Amino acid sequence: MSAVHLSYDRYSGPHPDGDKGGERSVPIVILHGLFGSKRNWRSTARRLTQTGGFDILVPDLRHHGDSPKEGVFTFDEMAEDIAAFIETAAGGSAVLLGHSVGGKAAVRTEMRFPEQVAGLILADITPFELPGLVCEELSLIAEALDDLPISGINTRREAEEFLQPRIGDPGVVSFLLQNLRKSASPETIGYEWQIGLQAIRDNFGEICGAVLPSDDPGKVTAEGKGLRADTSCLCIRGEASPFFPPEDAERLKLYFHDLEVTTISGTGHWLHVEKQDEFVDRVSDFMRSRDFFS
Repeated sequence: MSAVHLSYDRYSGPHPDGDKGGERSVPIVILHGLFGSKRNWRSTARRLTQTGGFDILVPDLRHHGDSPKEGVFTFDEMAEDIAAFIETAAGGSAVLLGHSVGGKAAVRTEMRFPEQVAGLILADITPFELPGLVCEELSLIAEALDDLPISGINTRREAEEFLQPRIGDPGVVSFLLQNLRKSASPETIGYEWQIGLQAIRDNFGEICGAVLPSDDPGKVTAEGKGLRADTSCLCIRGEASPFFPPEDAERLKLYFHDLEVTTISGTGHWLHVEKQDEFVDRVSDFMRSRDFFS
């Protein structure tokens, strides 16, 4: 395995103490979810810097956005990428904020490279197996994207008309089409995907599977390393989302001694967009209460 270089955006806000000095926070590295990219987190990242003065880095995961479409799409490979990214771009240590599949990648990174992960924030995801209906929906989305006759698409509207009856939700279709771009090759007319669909489909079992066993912390091993029980972990779930079953909160207590689970009412899986201010407040409170900001 070898890490790929991740494309990223950086956001830095004013220090909350103004000119009084003092240390800044441990950087926050935000990891987007499946079919997402760093652009999906621009607004939330800016809010975190404006209100809390946090240093935020948002990379594109491999096979997503502007990062390389190389290698297999597994959590071990993603952990290698993220650890190398923390070392080169974040000063060697960071709090990982992972949404959806990005949250699973965050936990795997902590397991493999605990010295580089200062804390974990999981946004509407747990490190356990995804519920069956969620996995089925993600699989159908990947299939629909793969079936899109991209070489014959002349406009984004044509792509939307193809995907809409297959996927149903206009908001999801709009989100997915952010990954469609005009071909960068002068020899090719039309569009291309910014996601590695084949790599994603080849590893769908891994994506839907568990990073942590749901019943036995003693099973957690990875190259002689394991999850640190004293790692501070904040879980923020969407009240109406199927990605974070309430019973998973009890399972998480087996792994984290310092665990906080909170629910944002009236939100689904995109809780950081639907109620951004509440989401930012809870992340900021966690960062300060755990001394990530001094």
